[in-house]
Formats: sequence, C-alpha cells, structure tokens
Amino acid sequence: MIQRIYIFILMLVMFYSCKHYLPGYNYKLFQDTPVYTLSKAVESDNLSEMTRLVKEEKIDVNYREPKFGNNLLMLAIVNQKKETVQALLDLGADPNLKNFYSDDTSFTVALKYMESCNMDKVKLLIEHGADVNTRKKYLREATNETYNETALSLASSKKNCVDLVKYLVAKGACVNDTLYYKGYGAITTALIHNNLEAALYLIKQPSTEIPDIVYIRDKGGKDEQKLSITDMLEEESYSSDPENQKYKEEILSYLKSIHKR
Repeated sequence: MIQRIYIFILMLVMFYSCKHYLPGYNYKLFQDTPVYTLSKAVESDNLSEMTRLVKEEKIDVNYREPKFGNNLLMLAIVNQKKETVQALLDLGADPNLKNFYSDDTSFTVALKYMESCNMDKVKLLIEHGADVNTRKKYLREATNETYNETALSLASSKKNCVDLVKYLVAKGACVNDTLYYKGYGAITTALIHNNLEAALYLIKQPSTEIPDIVYIRDKGGKDEQKLSITDMLEEESYSSDPENQKYKEEILSYLKSIHKR
C-alpha cells in the first residue's frame, strides 16, 4: 500500500513539473542570437529593461529564434506573463507573425495554451491587431488533403469556454469557414469535442449557414458515412451529462423549427 502511494505521489510530481515544459518555448533558444539580452529581460519580467533595449538599442522585438521560429511574444504568452505580453505589444510585437515550425501566430498560441478559459491575453492580442480569422494548414499525408485550423475551431474545441467562442464571433470570426471539406467547420469541431453549448451558440448565429453534412466518417473508404448535425447528436448518449443532454435537445428542437432536422 505504501509503495503504491509513493508511486502515485511520484507520478504527480512528474506531471506537475513537466506539464508546462514545451521545448519550442524555451528562453535558451535565444542564446547566441542578437536578442539574447531582450530574452533575459522578458524571462525576468524586467519591463523597463525591455523598453530600453527596444527603444534605445533598437533590438528587434519580432526576432524569431532559428530552430522553431517562435518570438518572445509567444514565449511570454505560453509562460502566462500578462504584463510582459502587454509591454511587448506596446513595443511593437506583431501578434500575426507566424513561426517556422507549425505556422502558429501568437494569437493561436494564446488560444492553445489558455489557462481556465482566461481571455485576458486573447483580448490584448485582438486589441493590438490580431487576426481573428487567422488559419494554419496541416497536410493529411494518408489522403494528401489539407486540414485547416482557425481561431474559432480552437475555441469551439474547448469545453466550458463558450464565452470565448462568443467573444471571437463578436470580433468578426467567421462561423462558416471550411476547415477540411464542405460542411466541416467550427460546428463540427464543437460536436466532436462534445462541446454542445458552443455548438448551439454557433448554430443559432444569424450568419450561420447550416450544412447538410458536417462530418464524413471513413472519408474515401468503402464504409464512408455522411453525417448531419442530427446524426452526430443522435449517435451520442448524454445520460451521465445532463448539461449536454439539455443542449442536445435545444439543438434538435431548433433544427426542427427551421426545417433542418
């Protein structure tokens, strides 16, 4: 019994010590670069030194480290440095600059590494010109097809973050953007992640064009199956999830009222 407790505690220690270790967001990547002194100031939240280095020594606030192509704004975001993020933006950091490795911008990084649906940094980035409809592309090697990821698709995959979805839509995020094939969009992402509150909100937007097909199972295979919103919902049982069951019923009722069920 004692041995089991020891192993459990050890696993917890390993989890909490490693969960924020992200190799692409390490300040050491800026060693031997022209912005090393600025990276040290960002790491230590030395706002006055950051300002001096950028304004007086003309150090490039948008410099991207050579391995992954991340910039200091991205590192400040991942490390949850709100005041430093604000300072970097005020000094001219570009929230739409993409890295080399994954085509991410500071805005998509903020959405991916958001803690507890805290929108502070997302709002800061939008206030400083972040593109709410930015997208990155993935190549699905098995089918040689392109899959897109948008800010809204990232938000709609986050459970209990419907306020984030609403905020992005209010700021101009396009509900009807195609991510993969016709019909596969942010609504699909919300349904796949059982985020039915977000799905309901997106479905009921006046600008939403509700597709007949939102998901194709075994696409291109012999058992290909095309699913509507109703099909996806009726496949799932939410008996142990009363909140999602309520949203499921609301979605189905709404679709019926507009003759889309």
